[in-house]
Amino acid sequence: MNILIIAPPAYTVSAKTGGSVEISIYETAKRVAERHDVTIISRKSKHYPNSTKDGNLTIKRIESEPGYLSGVIQYIKTRQFDCIQVENRPQYIPVLRSFFPRQTLILVLHSLTFMTTLPKKERRDVIKKATVVICNSHFIRKHYAKEFPRYSKKIINIHLGVDLSRFRAPNLLEKEIALARYSLTNSYNILYTGRIIPKKGVHVLVEATGIVKQKIPSVRLILVGRCSKPYKQFLKQTAKKSGVDIRFLGKVSPADIHQIYWLGDCFVCPTQFKEAFGLVNVEAMASGLPVVASKRGGIPEIINPQNGILVRDYTNPQEFAKAIEKLILTPSLADTLAAEAQLTVHNHFDWAMAAARYEEIYVKFGERHQSERPTAAELEP
Repeated sequence: MNILIIAPPAYTVSAKTGGSVEISIYETAKRVAERHDVTIISRKSKHYPNSTKDGNLTIKRIESEPGYLSGVIQYIKTRQFDCIQVENRPQYIPVLRSFFPRQTLILVLHSLTFMTTLPKKERRDVIKKATVVICNSHFIRKHYAKEFPRYSKKIINIHLGVDLSRFRAPNLLEKEIALARYSLTNSYNILYTGRIIPKKGVHVLVEATGIVKQKIPSVRLILVGRCSKPYKQFLKQTAKKSGVDIRFLGKVSPADIHQIYWLGDCFVCPTQFKEAFGLVNVEAMASGLPVVASKRGGIPEIINPQNGILVRDYTNPQEFAKAIEKLILTPSLADTLAAEAQLTVHNHFDWAMAAARYEEIYVKFGERHQSERPTAAELEP
C-alpha cells in the first residue's frame, strides 16, 4: 500500500524533533513502513534536507507559510495514494475532499483544540467528509461520538505508545551518571516534563513542592520543557517564597528525552485542563517512575489506583503534596506502583501495537480500488 501522512505545519518531523504529535507520526510511520510505502509531508526546516528516505519511509518537507495546504494538494496531484491521513488539522478534510472526492481520508485527532475552534456546522462537515476519524483516547472519541451520534461508527480510538527499547528504568550506574551530569544528587527529585504553561498547572506543582519541603527538606523540583520568560519568573518567585530548589532544564530533544526521566524519583502531571491522552505520563511509567497526575480528560485511561495516584482536586496544591509525601514516606508503595505502571505500558502502550492498529485501518479502507471508494455524499449515513 501507498500511504500519505500530512503532518501539521507547526514543527518538522524527524527522529529528533517535534512534540507529541510529531513523535506519534514518526514512531507509527516508521513501523508501518516495514510493510508499506509511507510518505510524510512536513514543514521545511533549515536543519534537515527537503527530502529524506529510510527504506520505505519518505519525509517530504515543504514551506509552512504561506500555502502549506496548497503545497500538499499539489504534491498529491502528482501521485497515487491508497490512504491520505491528516494529523490534527481537521479543517484540511473538507478542502481535500473537494479536490479528491473518492480518496480515503483519515483524520487523526490528538486533542479537542483544533475542532473546538470551528463552528459546529463546520465540525459536522469535517466528520461527515472524513472516511475514518481516529482519536488518541476514548475521552476524545466519546466527546465527538456524543456530539455527532450519526457518525459515531466512523469515530474510533487508537492509543499512543512509547519506544520500549528507549523508555525503560535505568540501572544504578546509568542513574548515577545522569544525576551527576546535572548535579542533582543527594535530593528527592520531583520531575515534570512538557510545556511549562499555566494550563499545565506547573505553578500548582511548585506550591505543592513547597508544602512537601516543610516536612522533607531534601525535595527538589526539576522542570523540563519550553517556558516563557514571564511565567518562568513567576514560578521562580513562587518557589523562592517557599524555599523550593527549582531547576529549569529547558527543552530537550525527543532523541534524548528518555534519559531525562532517569533524573526523577517521581513524576507529577498537574494539568488543569482536559488532556486528550498525556504521553509524558506513559513515558514516565515506562521509565520506572511512580506517577501522580490530575484526574482529567484521558489520563484515567492510563493511570489507575493500581499503577499511580490520580488527584481529583487538581487545583489544590495540598492534594498533590499529600500524594508526593505518600510516595516519599512509603517507598514500598512507590515501588509497587512503579512496577505495575511498567507492566501497564508494556501490555497496552507500545508503538508497535499502535502501528498495528493503524495498519488495520489502512488495509480495511485503503485497499479498495479507486473507483469503488465512496464520494463525500456517499459517506453520509
